[in-house]
Amino acid sequence: MEKHKAVSTAFPMQPRYEIPRKKTPYLTNTSVGLAASPDASVPNMVCSAHVRPRVATCITGLVRTFSSPIVYRTLKTNLVDAFGGEQVVVLYLRRGRGFSHQGLATEGLEPSQASIDQAIAHLAPAKVEWGKQDEFASTTVCGNGDGYSRGASERRRQTNYINSLVAQAASAHRLHAMLLQLERERGIVFDLVLKLRSDLAFPVPIHPYCFWRDDAVYAKHDWLWLMPRSFAAAVLHEPWERYQDCSTSCFAGACTIEGFMSETIGHGLTTRALPRKLWIQAWDIPGMVVREPPKQRAGETAVNMCGRPQLMDTSERDIDHRAFCLSLTTFNPHNRIDVDVPVSDIKA
Repeated sequence: MEKHKAVSTAFPMQPRYEIPRKKTPYLTNTSVGLAASPDASVPNMVCSAHVRPRVATCITGLVRTFSSPIVYRTLKTNLVDAFGGEQVVVLYLRRGRGFSHQGLATEGLEPSQASIDQAIAHLAPAKVEWGKQDEFASTTVCGNGDGYSRGASERRRQTNYINSLVAQAASAHRLHAMLLQLERERGIVFDLVLKLRSDLAFPVPIHPYCFWRDDAVYAKHDWLWLMPRSFAAAVLHEPWERYQDCSTSCFAGACTIEGFMSETIGHGLTTRALPRKLWIQAWDIPGMVVREPPKQRAGETAVNMCGRPQLMDTSERDIDHRAFCLSLTTFNPHNRIDVDVPVSDIKA
């Protein structure tokens, strides 16, 4: 298969808050109920002159901080509820430990089953599946065999890094299969798909659905994707497919997991005729990664994700943006993990 050049997601920001295009006219969507109903949610009331979309919010990843109140409660209120539409939540979760960019297993804590159950119940998902960290572990190594080791000579580091990549690609692939199954069971087709990692907190609400273009794919790094249903396969399935057949130039040399995802998803969006200008990096989407609480963390392996002041408009405030971000996420007093046993004690 022909090799494709990497497609960068770092495109200039496009205007976001504009009137939706022809596909979303100023009409009430009577097929899903009266948008002007007095018991409509606030975002559905705000957007009541627009067609109300069917939205699948697909969440995947390790359960490290998923059970932390600052994660699952803000995720429900400030993402799922705040975005609006006819919402359906889908979860594909994994236990175990993650891997650093150097391929080394990170230390961590395993949340208690009771706290995980509480988080799941709060989100009220339509479907939940559990995978294992090594469920999709593969011996497939393409190119020179060092594609995901970043120069590491130890086989363990290389294998861990590949397994981390495979777990991410395979989990998204499983989400896609769950999405298709849900559509068949309900006899519907979703209009929009939100795909995000399971350790994102949303300190402030996302804008309701009618504020977003209905023909664009939005990405915040590789943490969150908002897309029309027609592009879901590109984001969810393409990385797994191209890993399986080694059809990516990432295998020709050192390539990060983020680089692999960017290239394979970019290929999928391009082949599905998405114009370059409609693949939009939206760093101002309020979701931010939450690491394990400092007092509970074993070692200093966690990397914070507060390098950019994107949580809210603080540009006019004389503050340390990074410290402010951390105070709302990883260092938040409500970032806590109820623990059964350390990850290192869990039997395979």
